[in-house]
Amino acid sequence: VSIGASAAVISNEACNRLRDAEKRASEVEVEMNDLRQQVQQLQAQLEKTREEARKSAEAVAASAARETRLQGALHASSVVMPSTGKPVNLPHKRAALRRQVIAQLNR
Repeated sequence: VSIGASAAVISNEACNRLRDAEKRASEVEVEMNDLRQQVQQLQAQLEKTREEARKSAEAVAASAARETRLQGALHASSVVMPSTGKPVNLPHKRAALRRQVIAQLNR
């Protein structure tokens, strides 16, 4: 076996390995681009979910504040007789206010 023939075999093998490495590098680049795109989509979904969670939390807070105000109004509707310090029974007014509070809570 001559040195020239051995060199040609080695050179050919090196060319084949280089071609395989370039092909694999190209495949990896395509995979990386796909992964980048997936990351961008996931980041967009995360941002959307965060915004929905923020809006939901704001709605819950507003509802809780409204309920607190309505409960305060209901308690304020209890009329107390100044001389005795005891509540005066006004069932018709309390029932109407209770219906109003329940209607507002159900909105």
